[in-house]
Amino acid sequence: MFALLRHRNFRVLLWFAGFVVFALVATALARFEQGVDLPAHTVWLACVWGIGLVVLLFLNPSTLLAYRMRLTLVRVIWVNVGSVLLALISPAELRSLLLVLPLLGIGVAATRLDRLELIGCGLLAWCTALVGTAVLASASGMAAVTGWYVLAAFSISLAAAVVLGVEVGAMRRHLLNERQWLVDHLDKVQVAATRDELTGVFNRRFLNELLAREIAFADREDASLALCYCDLDHFKATNDRYGHAAGDAVLKAFAELAGTLVRSVDYVARLGGEEFLLVLVGANARRGLQVAERLCRRTRALRTPAIADASFVQTVSCGVVQYRQGEGAELLLERADRALYAAKRGGRNRVVVA
Repeated sequence: MFALLRHRNFRVLLWFAGFVVFALVATALARFEQGVDLPAHTVWLACVWGIGLVVLLFLNPSTLLAYRMRLTLVRVIWVNVGSVLLALISPAELRSLLLVLPLLGIGVAATRLDRLELIGCGLLAWCTALVGTAVLASASGMAAVTGWYVLAAFSISLAAAVVLGVEVGAMRRHLLNERQWLVDHLDKVQVAATRDELTGVFNRRFLNELLAREIAFADREDASLALCYCDLDHFKATNDRYGHAAGDAVLKAFAELAGTLVRSVDYVARLGGEEFLLVLVGANARRGLQVAERLCRRTRALRTPAIADASFVQTVSCGVVQYRQGEGAELLLERADRALYAAKRGGRNRVVVA
């Protein structure tokens, strides 16, 4: 029930139903107390107009009706023009009440339509009222002079509603632009806080939070977790021989390669310098060994346009470790680090499982 009340179209329908009930009560009072009868054609037009408004409120914007014109604009035109026509053929005591509907329609449309569309809807409602009043005046003679007074009051109110609506729409668009600017900058701040600036993989700050979360999950669910600690071999020599720009290109290429070898649930992080860590969620040491061996093979074949030397070969050493229940992140990283240095002492370009 509360979800239904939060639905925008349902709230608009409730507002419309309340206004119709109010109009019917006013009409009943005029009919029974003043002897004024409501013409049959007015009742039929009110029914058709109300049914059409309900259909427009719940119509899907992807339907054919909205193909050439936005559905919100169609709704506003229907409310404005229909309510003006209904007011002009209704008894005089009901006319002023129904002419309030276009003013309310302009106010609601101010948050959905742009400035030109809003002004166009106001002009269309005014032209409808002008033509209708002229027709009534020509048909009724001098008795319809009060209709011109009603038209003048309606014109002033409609102009004020359009001006106010334009201002409200401008403020809303400004607030939306400000909100989008804040969202974009918040996304940039979040990326800067969690991503390595050079390679685009996760940074060490995010890694600390990630390991704490994944270790807590592994302890709670008795799940597996494996780490692959990687260090590019002789990377300082690469920087000294080819320059730091070439070294940066190698780091980015390696990070991209590592990202292609892990699953979407896994993580690649740069610890600093030429050290990287692969967090393999739900994986055991055997799975970690397979990923690390593929990474070693693919790294030997790694090439980058920044290094034109055909003899250049980059290798990587990896230490693989599987999480033990209750050991914590610090001990887990320490065991991975020992496995990595065992791979380096063993001659580099290899994988050692702790």
